[in-house]
Amino acid sequence: AEVLVDGKVLGRVTLEAPLATQLPLGSHEVVIRNRCCPEQKVQVVLGQAGEVRPVQVALKEPTPAHLKLALRTDGATVTLDGTALKPDDLKAPIPLTSGAPHEVKIAKAGFEPMIMSLTPGPGEELTRQVELKVARGVIAIRSTPAGATVSVNGKPAGQTPLDVPELDLGKSYRV
Repeated sequence: AEVLVDGKVLGRVTLEAPLATQLPLGSHEVVIRNRCCPEQKVQVVLGQAGEVRPVQVALKEPTPAHLKLALRTDGATVTLDGTALKPDDLKAPIPLTSGAPHEVKIAKAGFEPMIMSLTPGPGEELTRQVELKVARGVIAIRSTPAGATVSVNGKPAGQTPLDVPELDLGKSYRV
């Protein structure tokens, strides 16, 4: 966690590496902050030369972040950090651990999946509107000998060797 005294960064502190400093007499504001949790403020008053005042704080539980997903592709599935979410889970904001990376994947057969990497801050409210794009594919047609006439769904497409691009993977084609 980062330690500030009277608004100036003093250094970092961990359980294994406490931080010590000398301060002039008087009142001082000590702030301990970590990106996962709400910052903690402590007022320290030093009234005598050589006085030692240990400052201990317990960082509070992280304030959760929330994700509101508006899915515009019916039937799409959502996974959060590898765990499938139920449709009812998407009706309310999804709680996320703040300060931690999360992966949200939205997928549906015949559509290109969307993957979002999110690292929300404490209390952050994220909103994402998602509409998956129809997956596209290519049919590669080869013949021996080359030069065979090709039609796709009854429409002339060219001669072999031929690549037929931009085909909707959710549909069937007659070649």
